[in-house]
Amino acid sequence: MSRMVKEFVEIADYTSLDTLIEKLQELRDSLPNADEAEVRLQGCDVFGRKLSVSYFRPQTAEEEATD
Repeated sequence: MSRMVKEFVEIADYTSLDTLIEKLQELRDSLPNADEAEVRLQGCDVFGRKLSVSYFRPQTAEEEATD
């Protein structure tokens, strides 16, 4: 059985709510297990903010060989 790997996707450049919603929908449609994805807001007022989406995916054959 292969292990699961936690993958992160950062969404930093969005200018409007509609753009953000479109990007999140595209990401959700491409995820292997979208129901287990987590969304977090990271950053601060000084350095800026970004959304981070994390999800688990199976290891690739290359990752499994090096493990």
